[in-house]
Amino acid sequence: MLTIEKNKVFCNGHTFLFKYDVLEAKWVNQKLLVVFHPNEPGCSEDNAYCFSPNQELIWRIGKPPETMGGVRLPYVGITINSKNCGVVDMYGRRFIIDIDTGAIIGIEWVK
Repeated sequence: MLTIEKNKVFCNGHTFLFKYDVLEAKWVNQKLLVVFHPNEPGCSEDNAYCFSPNQELIWRIGKPPETMGGVRLPYVGITINSKNCGVVDMYGRRFIIDIDTGAIIGIEWVK
């Protein structure tokens, strides 16, 4: 079970404490995928991160490739299904990501 309380995430016996408020979080493959609230200073773009169970930063998502629009907007959600993991931005684009590296490997429109 995963619970979010402002800048804290409680998940699988772990407590994660962050500098910024958490908008959404998911536990995937022994990693915590976090989207910080985009109104936080320093988190308006590239606000999707991945952490180890020890709260070590594994990656911060980068700019989408030019072939996928290249425009950076804040992320507002996380999607997980049987095939892949993704983050959704304010424009309704779902960027499929490699959970191990944070690399953007695909794009879909959700709106």
